[in-house]
Amino acid sequence: MLTRILCLICLFAALPRTVPSAAARSSEPQRWVSLFDGRTLDGWRVVGSEQTKWDVVDGAIVGSGQPSMLVSTTGPYRNFRYRVEMKINDGGNSGLYFRTTPEPGFLDGYEAQVASTHTDPIRTGSLYGMCHVYARLVEPDAWFVYEIGVRDDVWRGRAMTRIRVSINGQELYEYLDFARQFGPGHFAFQQHDPKSIVSIRSIQVLRLPDEDGPIPQPVPEPEAIETEAALDVLTIQGSATITFDTTEVPELRAWVQETLMPVVSEWYPKITAQLASDGFSPPDDFRIIFRAQMDGVAHTSGQDIYCAGEWYKANLRTEAVGSVVHELVHVAQQYRGMPRGQRPPGWLVEGIADQIRWYQFEPVEKRRRLNWERANYDQPYFPAATFLDYIVRNIDRDAITTINADCRAGRYSDGYWLEKYGMTAEEIWAAAKAEATAKGNP
Repeated sequence: MLTRILCLICLFAALPRTVPSAAARSSEPQRWVSLFDGRTLDGWRVVGSEQTKWDVVDGAIVGSGQPSMLVSTTGPYRNFRYRVEMKINDGGNSGLYFRTTPEPGFLDGYEAQVASTHTDPIRTGSLYGMCHVYARLVEPDAWFVYEIGVRDDVWRGRAMTRIRVSINGQELYEYLDFARQFGPGHFAFQQHDPKSIVSIRSIQVLRLPDEDGPIPQPVPEPEAIETEAALDVLTIQGSATITFDTTEVPELRAWVQETLMPVVSEWYPKITAQLASDGFSPPDDFRIIFRAQMDGVAHTSGQDIYCAGEWYKANLRTEAVGSVVHELVHVAQQYRGMPRGQRPPGWLVEGIADQIRWYQFEPVEKRRRLNWERANYDQPYFPAATFLDYIVRNIDRDAITTINADCRAGRYSDGYWLEKYGMTAEEIWAAAKAEATAKGNP
């Protein structure tokens, strides 16, 4: 169904599940509980701008106006199924937050994206910053059902959090968060910007077994013990220690040792130097892990890079090394640790990574070609990289360093380009297109 779902790991029935505790098995049957009475905002509070509006209109909660969050006072919840019926307006953006910790302004926690036609290309069905969907699964102004299943668990001796995402009863994927970035918390909805209007008419939660019990403890599985680890450690003097794990895909070990490790040794220091900013220290101890069963290409979770082994085996002579360089940029960026409302848009995050990859690392003869008739600057990956590269070549040769520092300091906004470079993003893109056309649209 989806051709562009990029996830850390999407695994289904083949994975082992933890067994509920005896106390949980003997407890009364769990039931769905409504968190919205259809008439009032009882059990909810607004966090953020006083100019925002959260009202109940015709049996639905409606958020509009300035950015803010509507936070449930019920909770916290750890293991649960969460089901919401909602809609977003044309061009609007919102977020369904879970395991959040209430704090002033935007909250932090897991966010299920709500956007059908917003300029941010990350669409409904995505776990923002973790697993992105770029296909339009729901139309604007149309009611749909979002369901999220969350459970702390253990796989192959490693503690993690399982997150299942479904739209209108269709399960999209299961994301395994080995970083366990957020613990028990509350639910919340985001009012993203004044042009967005989000409506919610049903909010239900079902507590899962072990909610009040201990978090499952890692217990090594026999197959994990019997498998000989294939680990190679790269120590970059004064920079980092990086572990390459090809245990699940041993066929890649020789390529990792002979080809990938020398590139990482050279380029990780270059990347961290280019993305340096005041008061920030880049990760200096992380892993690059190749998985036997994994969809997509590669994904950075926390500080570690996860790579789809089958894809790499098929692309060793083409894009394999460059894709790791792209992910090394994400390791160095670490924007995920910023408050949600201060993070730069996804297209810019990916654009910085792809500018370093395609315009600095990859040789010119391997560089992709852009379809200028269809492309736009706010499309992630190569179009955004081309936009940034035009700025580097024609306006500010240190733009990647400057933009990264501003992103990390929370200084990015919709008016950033005009304020920084005296041109809107649209004007810069038009100039880049004119340059390409004059050169024969390379």
